Amino acid sequence: MDREQSQDKPERIRVVLIDPHRIATWGVRQLIQARAPSMEVTGSCHDADDALSLVEALAPDVIVLHARLCGPGGGLIRDLVSARAVHVLLLADDETDPVIDAAILAGARGVVSTSEPVDTLLRAIEKINAGELWLDRGNTARLFDKLARTASAPEAPEVRLIQQLTRREREIVEALGQTGGVRNRELAARLGMSEHTLRNHLTSVYDKLDVDGRMQLYAFARKYRDLFELG
Repeated sequence: MDREQSQDKPERIRVVLIDPHRIATWGVRQLIQARAPSMEVTGSCHDADDALSLVEALAPDVIVLHARLCGPGGGLIRDLVSARAVHVLLLADDETDPVIDAAILAGARGVVSTSEPVDTLLRAIEKINAGELWLDRGNTARLFDKLARTASAPEAPEVRLIQQLTRREREIVEALGQTGGVRNRELAARLGMSEHTLRNHLTSVYDKLDVDGRMQLYAFARKYRDLFELG
């Protein structure tokens, strides 16, 4: 009997918070923890650089991510969703921000305004954890309009190539385009990684962008530099 009751018990929703605002993060943590045992915060961080490793380590069900960290094109969202089977919920100060639309198209499951009542966030977490979307009519209408316009305008092949890159790989290409002929050791130091790690990333980038070596990659980065800007 005890075993059957345990099996019928709903699973706890594990939540990770990624938000640059430390006080807001503390408040959201208290809000979610108050709903124990149905949901809990298993970890948090305050910048995009730590987000992927945190999510890979903790394997949450839901990520609550502040839209400020998404970056143009929703690159961080793609990295998070591809790393784990995880649902991403955006917290946004302005729901009309173009970053929001890009993030949702990249895989985010919903958006909650920071001006909404606190219970709205909890309901949104439950809904997207159940596989549903959490979008208001305004967001939905804009997204359908954007999808319709995108479908009617063929995408440049370079854009499709760049979209294959992880956020870290895009950072490397952007840095290479800015620094030019610096040695790997200097570039690795600037990016906060070892030369070995940098070489591994560059090999992957060469393959994804179909370029033959560093000089071609530099030329590519300079020519399409606007597409690499991460914000």
